[in-house]
Amino acid sequence: MGLEQLWQCLRWVVKLDDEGSHNSGMAYAGEGTILKSSNSTLGLDVNGFPSKVAASKVTEWAEKTGNGKKKVFSTLNLLLQGEVGRILLCLNAFGLMQVKTTYLSSGKPSRRGTNTVPQWTGSCWYRSPVDIYVDGAEHAVLHLLYSRFWHKVLYDIGVLSAKEPFKCVINQGIILGEVQYIACKDPDGNYMSADSANMLGEHQEIIPEEKVMKSGDSFVLKDDCNIRLIAHAHKMSKSRGNVVNPDDVVSKYGADSLRLYEMFMGPIRDSKTWSASGIEGVTEEIEGTRFNTGISAMMEFIHTAYKDTSIVLPVQINGKTQDNHAGRTMSKKASTVPTPHVIWFGWKLVIILSVSLSVFAILRLHFNSDFSSPVSSIYGSRSRISRGSFHFVGPPKIAFLFLVRKELPLDFLWGSFFENAEVANFSIFIHSAPGFEFDESTTRSHFFYGRQLKNSIQVVWGESSMIEAERFLLSAALDDPANQRFVLLSDSCVPLYNFSYIYSYLMASPRSFVDSFVDTKEERYNQKMSPIIRKHKWRKGSQWITLVRSHAEVIVDDEVIFPVFQKHCKRAPPPDASKGKLNPKLKKQNNCIPDEHYVQTLLSMADLEGELERRTLTYTVWNQSATKMESKGWHPITFTYANAGPQKIREIKDINHVYYESEYRTEWCRSYATSVPCFLFARKFSRGAAMRLLSEGVVGPFDASALLATST
Repeated sequence: MGLEQLWQCLRWVVKLDDEGSHNSGMAYAGEGTILKSSNSTLGLDVNGFPSKVAASKVTEWAEKTGNGKKKVFSTLNLLLQGEVGRILLCLNAFGLMQVKTTYLSSGKPSRRGTNTVPQWTGSCWYRSPVDIYVDGAEHAVLHLLYSRFWHKVLYDIGVLSAKEPFKCVINQGIILGEVQYIACKDPDGNYMSADSANMLGEHQEIIPEEKVMKSGDSFVLKDDCNIRLIAHAHKMSKSRGNVVNPDDVVSKYGADSLRLYEMFMGPIRDSKTWSASGIEGVTEEIEGTRFNTGISAMMEFIHTAYKDTSIVLPVQINGKTQDNHAGRTMSKKASTVPTPHVIWFGWKLVIILSVSLSVFAILRLHFNSDFSSPVSSIYGSRSRISRGSFHFVGPPKIAFLFLVRKELPLDFLWGSFFENAEVANFSIFIHSAPGFEFDESTTRSHFFYGRQLKNSIQVVWGESSMIEAERFLLSAALDDPANQRFVLLSDSCVPLYNFSYIYSYLMASPRSFVDSFVDTKEERYNQKMSPIIRKHKWRKGSQWITLVRSHAEVIVDDEVIFPVFQKHCKRAPPPDASKGKLNPKLKKQNNCIPDEHYVQTLLSMADLEGELERRTLTYTVWNQSATKMESKGWHPITFTYANAGPQKIREIKDINHVYYESEYRTEWCRSYATSVPCFLFARKFSRGAAMRLLSEGVVGPFDASALLATST
């Protein structure tokens, strides 16, 4: 009844030529005769004209009176947004509206429709704050900015009680197109490996996927495994022809396959690469569940059949099973002996099928898993399946792991660095102070929005909490199987080269870069660590490491060495603040430095030093402090605006070897017998120094010369 009254209240402006051809309960948007469309004040009257003629007359009137001009659109691709007109209804006419109001003319109670504008002032103000807002980063300047601005205005004048319109904001990553495999050719037309190409003058050729195979962390030609290819995934666009229509995917594979594949592509905030073979694999997994669900359904049937009193089971007479036809209407209790062998047969079938499926799964896991990583006998078997065995689609990523005290002071420099990178080639993780979030108010680069860990801890520099935070960062990054290199960085680190150079440098080497040497100072090693940690395995080095995936897993999975470090690896107590001297009672305590001993010692214990480049990729200058409070300890020098010019950066880039005095060892920086720069990053840089580097183009779009420049 309410809907009928509403329909009668509507003002019809088009009369149908054939009223019987239209459902009176539906809105009409077709042709007809115009009604109730005149205004003597404006001098406009189109009553009685057909719709098209009336439209032409309105256009003529608009041009004549200066209210508008006629314009023909070849394509109509407009988004109309604005406040909609509210419909006021009597309370007894329609009982489902949500907002109470009154008629302005009569003052009678009524209800109005809710506002529908998506972002501006009238945007569902009585629903605020929204629990979660999900949208792409490309809309942050429009939708998100406007909604936060108007919300702040209303909050400042006391209309709203919440400071923000959204409790949680998520910028989802984009889905990139299929990976393209590119081979480089020399001037003679011969294929050459991407390792030796400078990406400037070579001819490039797209290689079909069927001619490509994966080799370690790289992709190579099937016909020649020495030819490493470039793997790139681009943003979907019609111009590239790599757009995937979801309707086509649903038609071919089904909606469940599409949903499941998108859920398992990776973290919602990261950019992901689309793969047709990936969704085919998901479809196969869904089809494979039929066997499991069949067993489950059989078990449910047996239980239900046994308990259902309306089903008459066979009975045994003289040891023979007979159908109880005479007892079709009898309850199960009327059967003399329920046939346990029938139930037992069903259970045996279920058990046999379950065992068979389990054996199949174990064999499949055995042949597919990667058990090649050497592990010391102290660990026994790994605590969980190697995450490196999971398949990922697309190019391998570098995970940049920032260990910071709170904010990231050089975010503007890193933002410029990531701006020139393919989003499919990197990921970002930040360990900051508990509760601190990276958003528009705390960082100047959108690359860091929402990248902080949710399980962060309070870190004390130089204590075991630092290595615990590093393990949290590695664990979070390992959840994405595409992350194959892991770079640990401080809040004062700067890159010395562009992203393309660093990416090629790291992916070209199958080794981790871990500064590691024998620590011969007696006060470092604590005898209480024995016998779990032997002194001949004791190592020290820079905490700023770069790891391959298998070594990152060793660190995260460690449940033996880390607890020993937590208990027995302590830094020397600080000097007496009043006298600048160390308390004599504490002089005999060990001076173990957790963040400089843990990773090096752990990899030494796991017999993995043969897989390392035993040097760091982060340049640091150390200076002996002269203050009493620092007790003449060694501390890294901070570069300022004055001493962070191009000349200094060139000096760092020209370093080609590192000497370790305690081992009389020289580490020459090479890749496949070719000289390469020793350092890709440097610290500590102040904001002023970073601004100078950026303004002078020292760490902007730097030289794109060949990675493996031949040494003279």
